[in-house]
Amino acid sequence: MQTQRADIEAFIESFEALPETLTEFKLENWHSLVDYATVYSIDDIRFTFKHGQEVQA
Repeated sequence: MQTQRADIEAFIESFEALPETLTEFKLENWHSLVDYATVYSIDDIRFTFKHGQEVQA
């Protein structure tokens, strides 16, 4: 639980440090928010964020 809490707190800190509007892609932003991507098929790609939420692209 403590490790998960630390991960969530680190995610929130990284997220709050981002500008309100992203105008360009920066690798640092990607690494601070996304844990990994899973490709199930050409039509089903999912990104899992460091806080555990998953979204389908």
